Amino acid sequence: MDGGGRTADRDRRWPVEGEVPIRERAREMIPRSFVLLLATLLSSLSLTAQDCPRTKAKTIPESVTFNGRQDCGTPTLEIGGVVIRPNKKGCPLFVSHVPEHEIEEPATANTMVDVYAQTTAKNYFYTCEQSWFLIIPWGANCALQRIVHTAVLGRMTTVPCPPIP
Repeated sequence: MDGGGRTADRDRRWPVEGEVPIRERAREMIPRSFVLLLATLLSSLSLTAQDCPRTKAKTIPESVTFNGRQDCGTPTLEIGGVVIRPNKKGCPLFVSHVPEHEIEEPATANTMVDVYAQTTAKNYFYTCEQSWFLIIPWGANCALQRIVHTAVLGRMTTVPCPPIP
């Protein structure tokens, strides 16, 4: 220590023999730091680019399928030589209704699928309901018995992937 309370090493302006001055060390570190920064940036860009799923939404049209058949109608009646043949109605056992929806499929562009709503596929089950006139079967109709929700389907749209920061 010198008389001013400072150490001699702190006040020294010239390097000791074999020591590289601070300014020269800084000049060497700038290219190394730049290369390291560039490598980090490029690797983060490639990781961000991999986050884009490259998918698109494909629309599936609405479909209604009638499954099975049950005959709803009255039997043929013969009264005093008069034959009554009512019309027989075909009633489905159940009806499958799949509303328009989208599915996700691969794409070549940097896009992804965004789900904005949901819809439900349903099965409608029917039964024959007999109509009577006093004690005479007079006709029959298809009557909705119950509704069963079978699947939740997504409503989707294709959107561009977010830009890379």
